Amino acid sequence: MSARLWRFGDCEFDELRRELRVRGGPVELEAKPVEVLVQLLHHAGEVVTKEELLESVWPGVMVVDGSLATAISKLRKAIGDEEQLTILTVPRVGYRLTVPAQSKALAGGMWAELGLKSGDNVPGREQWRLTRQLDFSGSSEVWLAENPKTHDVRVFKFANDGAQLRGLKREVTLARFLRESLGERPDFARVLEWNFDEPPFFLESEYGGANLAEWAEKQGGLEASAGNAAAATGECGQGRSRGPRFGRAS
Repeated sequence: MSARLWRFGDCEFDELRRELRVRGGPVELEAKPVEVLVQLLHHAGEVVTKEELLESVWPGVMVVDGSLATAISKLRKAIGDEEQLTILTVPRVGYRLTVPAQSKALAGGMWAELGLKSGDNVPGREQWRLTRQLDFSGSSEVWLAENPKTHDVRVFKFANDGAQLRGLKREVTLARFLRESLGERPDFARVLEWNFDEPPFFLESEYGGANLAEWAEKQGGLEASAGNAAAATGECGQGRSRGPRFGRAS
C-alpha cells in the first residue's frame, strides 16, 4: 500500500514524511499520536475501538488505557480540537474521526533506499554492525548484522515511511499471536526489539541461518545441489541390505 496525502477539516497529513499541517502551518506531533491519527484516517467515519488502537500503535506491548488517552489528548491539541468535535470519544468503546477525510497517493511514494551499506552501524542500535544485505523489495530492506564484541548475529528489517511501517507492525502482531497460540518454538525466529518511533523504522529478530537460496549457492547452485542430493540418495539405496528372494515352490 502506497503512502497517502490526507486532508481533513483544516488539516493536512503527509503519511510518507509523517508531517502534519494545520491551517497551512506545520505542527510538531510525537510518534504515538501520529500513529493514532493514521489509524483514525484510514477508518474515517468509523469507530476505532481502544483495543484496535492499542494493538496498532503499541503492538506486542502491554500498555494501559491511559497511554492511549494521552496520545488522543496530544492529537486533539495539535489539530485544535479542544471541543472534541473532530475526534469523538465513544464511551467505553473507542474513538471516531467525524469529519470527511480525502486522500490521494503520493507521487514518489514508492520505496526510497536508505543508503545502508556493509560496515555501517545500525541506526539507533550502534552496537550492531551491518554485514550483508539479505533482501530488498518494495516494502523493506533486510540486513544481517553482527555485534563486534560478542559476535552475536541478528536480522534487521527496515522500513522508511508510514506505509511500510504498518507492515512491520503486522509482523509483530503475528509473532505475538503465534507465540501465545503455539508457545515458544525453536523453528520460529523470535522478534527481539523494534523501533516504531522514528525512521528508519526496524524490526530486530533472531537469525535462523542460511535460507534455501544461500544454501544452494554454497553447494554450487541449484542444479549441483540437486545432483548431489540424488547421488547421496542412490548411495543410500545401494547400501541397503536386500532381503532373501523366494522362488515358487515346485
